[in-house]
Amino acid sequence: MALALGFAALAACSREARSSGEAPFRPLTFDEACAKAKKDKKIIVLDLYASWCGPCAMLDRTTWADSDVRDWLASHAVALKIDGDKHRALAERFELRAFPTIVFAWHTGAEIGRIVGYRDAQQFLAEAKAMLERAG
Repeated sequence: MALALGFAALAACSREARSSGEAPFRPLTFDEACAKAKKDKKIIVLDLYASWCGPCAMLDRTTWADSDVRDWLASHAVALKIDGDKHRALAERFELRAFPTIVFAWHTGAEIGRIVGYRDAQQFLAEAKAMLERAG
């Protein structure tokens, strides 16, 4: 019995969050996104959200629906959208403190920077572009 519980706990810990896959986001795990970003020479943009979060829903309705944001993400990033409440290991990895948090990362998984809170499309693009310029 204890052995069975141990295997169940191990299986639960080893499950990795898979992105929603709804455009502009890809249906990948974070590790798969790292491999894809390396292959495509892009960064990772990770939207850590919660289902109960009002500003997260606003991002979905406005920023992520914007054609300029979608074009920028398609050109520069492998985009993921993962529920931080359900996938605590990834939330802890990036020290999630508030929703929404948008993490920009290299293909190695190392963080470039982040945006915390809602941004409209123009604000998001301005901050994302500036972050990439600073990162070099």
